[in-house]
Amino acid sequence: MVPARDGQTLHLLQKPHSDTRSPRHFALRVDDAVAAREHFRALGIEIQETGPIPHCDRFFVWDPDGNRIEIIHWLEPYDPAKSGAAELD
Repeated sequence: MVPARDGQTLHLLQKPHSDTRSPRHFALRVDDAVAAREHFRALGIEIQETGPIPHCDRFFVWDPDGNRIEIIHWLEPYDPAKSGAAELD
């Protein structure tokens, strides 16, 4: 388990065999996407850049089991109408 903000924890389990890579994912918000990219690159972790979403900087990484994780830094408070997410609902 990994401690997170506000007393939350993130519990990840490693399996004997990885799942097939998928576009499904969850997102972790960071305060500085540039610093996060540098951190992952310094560790030799593959980074996937992706299409832009207005008002954010984001990229993807994979955990050791192949789960896709979005790393996102909102440059302005999140608003689904501005992000385009409302159109996907």
